[in-house]
Amino acid sequence: MPRFPFPSYLTALLLALPLFLGLPSPEAFGQEAAKKLTVAIVEIEPFVVRKDGKKDQWTGLGIELWTQIARDLELEYEFRPMTASIAKRSLQDGTADLAIGDFDINSEDYRHLEFGFPYLHSSFAIASLEREESAFPRIVERLFSNTILYILGVLVLLMVFGGTIFWLMEKDNNPEMFKIDHGRLRFLNGAIWSFLLVTAQEPDVFKNSSLRGRLFATGLLIIGITVSAGYIALITSSFTVSEMTVASHGEEDLANLRIVTPANSSGIDYLNRHHLRHNIFPNIHLAADALFDGSADAIVADGIELVYFARRHAEAPLAISPIHHETEYVSLLFPKNSPLVAETNTVLINFIESAVWNRLRTQYLGQKVSSELVAMNN
Repeated sequence: MPRFPFPSYLTALLLALPLFLGLPSPEAFGQEAAKKLTVAIVEIEPFVVRKDGKKDQWTGLGIELWTQIARDLELEYEFRPMTASIAKRSLQDGTADLAIGDFDINSEDYRHLEFGFPYLHSSFAIASLEREESAFPRIVERLFSNTILYILGVLVLLMVFGGTIFWLMEKDNNPEMFKIDHGRLRFLNGAIWSFLLVTAQEPDVFKNSSLRGRLFATGLLIIGITVSAGYIALITSSFTVSEMTVASHGEEDLANLRIVTPANSSGIDYLNRHHLRHNIFPNIHLAADALFDGSADAIVADGIELVYFARRHAEAPLAISPIHHETEYVSLLFPKNSPLVAETNTVLINFIESAVWNRLRTQYLGQKVSSELVAMNN
């Protein structure tokens, strides 16, 4: 029977002891300590933005936020670009530790994933084209609108009614108005006089010879001034040769519009929830191109995305209309029951209340949006 020297036997026993106790080996401890977090990033402005077109350098509100959290918690990590759907699957199967993008808090994802504390809130919005166009068709339409025709009808009735009353009251004792040499056309003098009164062109009621005629002419003049004033105001407001018109749309218009939305945007979830037909473009720039070339009527996306795009492309004639009752809360996304949620939330809450975060919001979204549209706890 072979005999082992004591030192060799003791060494073998010590090396095997962790296996019997179910403990990881010293090498495993080193690997665990050196493990980096896998951070799935979904490219979507202004949360995750490729820096100056470089392949592996990233910036954006979500990136800036996570960089600060990781620095405070002394976490090692690596970014892995993914689509939104792949990022969610990676969190579920454990190949990613958290995800950054335009992830809004919703009940469907909450069944399988965990949301961090929201760091921005906004509403979904509709971007449509603003353009200069002739107002002539609108003027023609206004001139023949039901309101205008109704007013004209009232004026004609007043003229006929007034002419008849003046004929009955004045034909025998007002030879100046109803001259005999006018023959059968004498009745038209009363109609013309009535027309002048109801259009406030001739206020001299003393051209009527009888008291009853003057009183009636006074009443007709008052009615005529009121009706004519409204008519003139309506016509005047219509006569603008050219004006800037905004082809803006509200939520009630969406069912009849050609809608586009950028990939990875939470706007896709909104459109799917409301069963609205839409086309998805790789990014908001291509979606905007479809709007500008006339192949689309509106972009539906997160309001923050649209405001960021409009701010960086001030020359783009865009009008943005928020969908007020659809509020969106943007947060980091984690696997279900991840211990990272509690750790990161503590740092995140402190950071979004800081002056640094306020400056970042203003840098990306502008002062007005930063303070009114998406500011948290202000």
